[in-house]
Amino acid sequence: MAINFDAVDDYLSHAAAILTAVPLSMSVWVYKTAATAGGTSLSIGSSATAAAFGLNYTSTEDVFARSLSVLEGTDGATSAGAGGNNAWVHASGVFRTSTSRDAYRDGGNKGSNTLDNTPLLLDRTFIGQAAES
Repeated sequence: MAINFDAVDDYLSHAAAILTAVPLSMSVWVYKTAATAGGTSLSIGSSATAAAFGLNYTSTEDVFARSLSVLEGTDGATSAGAGGNNAWVHASGVFRTSTSRDAYRDGGNKGSNTLDNTPLLLDRTFIGQAAES
């Protein structure tokens, strides 16, 4: 089943974090109709601080697997190559450790990031919106 998220008022939320620490993976199928930077597909975050793991996309349709924490800011891995609109895209992020995150688009196009970043106090989960919003 597909759900149309408009990034304004359509999202799903759960008042608990489904996972609270690495290792963790996120995966979702996305069908975008317009190039909009910063859209969030999945996120696990904190209601107390600006902290989260997220699976986002860029205006060029790259997948962005990000870690956000108060002390380290945002670090993320961006998938290689450009995607496109009006097509289904499989996006996934793999967070192995605090210094290992990978982003994949359509099972390949891997991008990696190894900067240290540890989101803490995670207590909620969102689909279609950033958890720290």
